[in-house]
Amino acid sequence: MASLTRFSVKPLSTMTRQLAAVAAGRADPDVVIKGARVLSTYSERLLADREIWLTGGRIAAVKPSGAHKGSAARIHDARGSIVAPGLVDPHIHIESSMVTACAYAEAALLNGTTTIFCDSHEIGNVMDVGGVEAMLEDARQAPLSIFLTVPSTVPATSPRLETAGGDLTAAKIAALFDKWPEAVALGEKMDFVQVAMGDERSHAILAASLERGRPVSGHVYGREFVAAYAASGVTDTHEAIDREIADEMLEAGIWLFLRGGPPTTPWHSLPQAIKTVTELGASHKRVAVCTDDRDAHDLMLFGLDWVTREAIKAGMTPQQAWAMGSLHGATRFGMDGEIGGMGGGRRADLVLLDDDHKPVSTWYGGELVVEDGKITPRLDEALSTRYRYPDAAYHTVKLPKQVKLTPPLPTGTVVAHTIKTELPGITLGHVTVRLEPAKTWQDHFDKHGLCFVTVVERHAKSAGNVAYGLLSNFNLKRGAVASSVGHDSHNIIDVRAFMPGPDGPLPPFPKPELLKLPWPIRLWRWPWWPWWWWWYCWGCISAKRAQQVFDAMSATSCAPLTVPAPCIPFLYPDDGCWARAHEMCRLMINMGLSPRKVWIDASTHLHVNTKNNPNCFVEWGWHVAPTLCVRGPYFFQHQEMVIDPSLFTTPVSKATWKGVQGDPGATLTDTDATQFWHGGGDDPTYSNTNYYLNVYRLALQARAVQVGPPPYAYCP
Repeated sequence: MASLTRFSVKPLSTMTRQLAAVAAGRADPDVVIKGARVLSTYSERLLADREIWLTGGRIAAVKPSGAHKGSAARIHDARGSIVAPGLVDPHIHIESSMVTACAYAEAALLNGTTTIFCDSHEIGNVMDVGGVEAMLEDARQAPLSIFLTVPSTVPATSPRLETAGGDLTAAKIAALFDKWPEAVALGEKMDFVQVAMGDERSHAILAASLERGRPVSGHVYGREFVAAYAASGVTDTHEAIDREIADEMLEAGIWLFLRGGPPTTPWHSLPQAIKTVTELGASHKRVAVCTDDRDAHDLMLFGLDWVTREAIKAGMTPQQAWAMGSLHGATRFGMDGEIGGMGGGRRADLVLLDDDHKPVSTWYGGELVVEDGKITPRLDEALSTRYRYPDAAYHTVKLPKQVKLTPPLPTGTVVAHTIKTELPGITLGHVTVRLEPAKTWQDHFDKHGLCFVTVVERHAKSAGNVAYGLLSNFNLKRGAVASSVGHDSHNIIDVRAFMPGPDGPLPPFPKPELLKLPWPIRLWRWPWWPWWWWWYCWGCISAKRAQQVFDAMSATSCAPLTVPAPCIPFLYPDDGCWARAHEMCRLMINMGLSPRKVWIDASTHLHVNTKNNPNCFVEWGWHVAPTLCVRGPYFFQHQEMVIDPSLFTTPVSKATWKGVQGDPGATLTDTDATQFWHGGGDDPTYSNTNYYLNVYRLALQARAVQVGPPPYAYCP
């Protein structure tokens, strides 16, 4: 079967005679969508009783119902539903979703989005031009129309402040424009202060775009910068956070991309900024909507279709809102002759909507890729072959062998400049704290509510440069959290509470004390000492250590409403046990342990009572969890204990684990930790593990949004 990409539809210049013949009725269309109400983004009206004629992946014509008299076309009956142009996202960062372009396409099409304009400055910050070009190659193979707005501000601040992996100069940006036709604009110019101040490097980058006739995208805070920003050639922004600055930007000739973020985050600026239209009377003709950044677990719940519905909720008519989500973004980049509407000759990128304007089915280039909310075999086949990035993309974290993650304790009185968080928002404050001499850091942390924050350069450009700081009001009391995902340089950020010896290995197990035996037996025991030592230190772990491991696994449980990766969705016990078990095994192996797995197969069905399901129970045909060898109190006594935070709060025996699952006839099977699938087969790269963890994180979040977060107090 032919590939399914942006290039699957031939250029309009080669199809005009064919399209004219179909539109005039001299030739039969390939596909007819009948019985539709057409949402016109041109006139912003809903046109009843229409049919859409498609040929060669393009729209030949929109006709009154019953106009088609031929018999060769494939017929799709819309049954009175709305058919609208596919959505066009004018500003998005694919890397923020931590997926590839091909993977992003699946979520986009399910949400009715068929075209995106992506700024790849995240991968540019890590891999320079090579990363941007790798993503462009990925995008060319994706079943989605992906255009590039070339990263304009890499590094995001200054080499004096941060070390990035990339440095996109004006010359490099010019070369990207000249090499890649899909590089259609300059990406968001984030250094708006430097632009307003006339910085030479910033304006050289602007010139590289403007002299090639490419528009410039923006990113600006503060009304005092708007005039100079517009005068420098910037003609759109997604950072309008209230109606006043939005109004001023429109009057300065700057397109508004109203950002709809998940409603609990600071990124949801649409409700305030749209008031320039709904309250101040501005026209919406230069207003579009966008998503900007999305975590992977937000893709399905808060796509561009959701943002468009938020515009309706804020006071726009459905037709106006859909035009803001499709035609206006296309028009901004000069592509309204190709996408964004349903005029003749346009790409057949279409969405069938229910009466709440939620996507039901999607056509991409005339191919039905989503039907009744599920991907079709055609799309499934297109997604089955993914672009593999260059090897360098898989080796971008380059750290020295030893990194000291905490600063030395001050010996005298010092004034510390700390970073104050205002969670759950993104505002940071500057707070000075007087630190008197103390015995440990914990004394300071208890008194002032502090914890460590350390940034480690991961690009091998500064011999492992490390910067130390202190966070206040972060409320981290124990443990640590670290990430290599951090806008925009993506250095390692490590936040931790005070722990004695935080940089060293875990304390060793205490030397075992031999059993007090009568003298004759003491002579006999010595040959067994090496085996005892192996069993004690490497073969099995203590019950206390097993509980520590269990607690470490349980601590990764997802918060139901936010489900931040890489959390494990223990609170969604309905499905996905194989991915949870494999991830736990990976974590245990990283802790120096040797886990195995136990599988239970029902003789009839497994039934488990739980407070983590609205029905207060779940039923399975099989289930799996990791096991660890745990020492008993006597010589060579041990048993396999099951680590299953979806069912328990402590390690349990296999018999106990089996007993709660309600099927005495069920059978247990032990395997090593590498088996991933129930029927056999492994997942050495953890790609399937991550995929299914994402699936069930989203399922947990959807349930929490719809019926409330677990646990459910009414369950016994």
